[in-house]
Parts: sequence; C-alpha cells; structure tokens
Amino acid sequence: MKKKGDGKGQIPWNKGLTKETDNRIKLASEKISTSCLGRTSSMKGKHHTQESNQKNREKHLNKKQSSETIKKRKITMNSKYPLGYKHTPEAIKLIKEARKYQNPHTPEARLKMILAQLGKPSPMKGRHHTVEANQKNREKRLHRVFPKKDSKPEKMLQLALFINNIKFTTHKPIIGQPDIFIEPNICIFIDGDFWHANPDKYKNPNKIIRRNKTVGDVWAYDIKINHELNKLGYRVIRIWESDIKKDSNIIAKNILNLIRSMIII
Repeated sequence: MKKKGDGKGQIPWNKGLTKETDNRIKLASEKISTSCLGRTSSMKGKHHTQESNQKNREKHLNKKQSSETIKKRKITMNSKYPLGYKHTPEAIKLIKEARKYQNPHTPEARLKMILAQLGKPSPMKGRHHTVEANQKNREKRLHRVFPKKDSKPEKMLQLALFINNIKFTTHKPIIGQPDIFIEPNICIFIDGDFWHANPDKYKNPNKIIRRNKTVGDVWAYDIKINHELNKLGYRVIRIWESDIKKDSNIIAKNILNLIRSMIII
C-alpha cells in the first residue's frame, strides 16, 4: 500500500491531456456526466464545519498561481469559448438534460401551489405596519421617479434654465417630488393637462378622469401638496404643459423673471 504523500512532487499522468487529445479522458468525462444526471449534490442542505473551512483557508494561503495559469484565466474570462474550445452537440444535449433537474417545480407542481393559495387570506390581513415601517416606505416612495423619463415641456424649461446659468435639480425627493427644484426653496411643477386636470379642458369637477378619481379629487390633491410644501417653507410654481407648448419663449421669460424675484442669482 502506498503511503500518503508518496506521489508528492510527481507530475500527474493526465496533466496537459484533454478530451480531444486522449480517449481515456473523453470516456471518463462522459461517464461522470451521465452518472450525475438527475442526482442531487452530496452537499445539498449541508454545510462545512468551522474546522474544515479553516483548513481550506490555510491550504490556499500563500499559494501563488503560475504565469501559465494566470494567462489561461485571463483568456477564459475574456472569451466566450474558454481556450477556444466549443461544446460538441452531444455535450450541449447533456447540459440541457442536466438543466431540467435544476428547477424541481414542474408545471403541474406550480399549478398545485397556486391552487393551494387560492381562498387563503393575505398574511397582512388584520395587521398593520409599524410607524417605523410606514416611515421607511414613505422615504422609499420619495426616491421613485414617475414617469421615468422627463416630458418634452420639462426638457424645454430645463434647457431655458441651463442657458441662463440657473442651477437646478430634477425630481427632488421631497413631498410631491417637484419636476425642477432650485435652491434654496423653489419647487416647479410642470403639470400635464390630463394627469392634473387642466380647468381649461375639464370644467366639471365631478367627472371621473381615471379609475375612481374625479377632476375635483385631482385638484384637491394638488392644492394639498402646495399647502404642505408652503408649511415647510417651500415656494411653489405650477405651469401647464399646454402653456409651454403654445409659446415656450414667453413662458420661459416669465418663469425666469419670477425665479429672479425669489432668489438672488
């Protein structure tokens, strides 16, 4: 019987051999691939002990990779096909078969899971978020930008401010999330005619504009935002998008004059 460490320093018999150059490697690889199909990992659900983790760390400490190994790693990371090798059709077929077992839930199992949840009450039914959780949710919502892209009227006004060297930020995470914010306290909202119910186009306050919201509800919400911002010391300017589209130059001049009267530029 060979003692442990007898082969230390010897070159392994399979060093440098590949499936393409040696039939023994090819047969062994195919045998391992087919034997592992459908099997779960021997370590599934298990964890290494602290002692074994420490041993693994000690083994890898102060180990330096050879220049050849480093070169191979770089080629592997920068290439779609590592070292120029491509999977054979047979290998691709085996990989696809193996992947079938990665997702344990079949369509039938998923359907059963869905049916099992039907009729069950929500886990939050009868419960309430804590004050801290509500505060966290409010802060997260303030950082959400909706819509994600600036509208054309917003971009037009931003350009006018930029040309006149007025510094501003967009979608500041405060109450109402102003479209444009100018330090120290100027909030500019470019209101869409539909989303904010322009009175020139929506005369009846009881008309339902979207879902269960009436025109009056939309107006009341905007007034509420204005009041809350005013209480905190902010000054609010609201502009209708249709006014900017009609004559952007006049609107821009008026807004610039108004801003200059509020701050020192």
